Amino acid sequence: MDNSLLDYCNEMASITSSYPDLQNRNIVGRAYYHAFHHAKFHLDSRLDWIQTTTKGGVHMQLYSKLKGYDKEVSSITKLNAEKLYSKLNALKKLRTRADYKLESVITKEIANFSIEESKRISELFIEI
Repeated sequence: MDNSLLDYCNEMASITSSYPDLQNRNIVGRAYYHAFHHAKFHLDSRLDWIQTTTKGGVHMQLYSKLKGYDKEVSSITKLNAEKLYSKLNALKKLRTRADYKLESVITKEIANFSIEESKRISELFIEI
């Protein structure tokens, strides 16, 4: 799986911008989409778990597959699927806040957290 979005986030986080608020918001968004594309690859191409809802948008329908695993999967796989579901939803909410709530402060720490969380998400998918 390509990590160029995450590499881009790390590069952006390492430079000083004249527009730090916009930089942080952009990092949060790109980090989320790195996690989203990893989820899409693993859930659509590799795991072949079933979608459990038709409600919500494309992202929520995709993430519903994290609840559509075979009953015979290991308890650790179930736990990792639950973690991924929670982490993806939380990162999506953070991305939504960064994109649409301009009165909300998005700090460098939040941007760095989103990079690390996206990395953890991609690593968790490999464990499943």
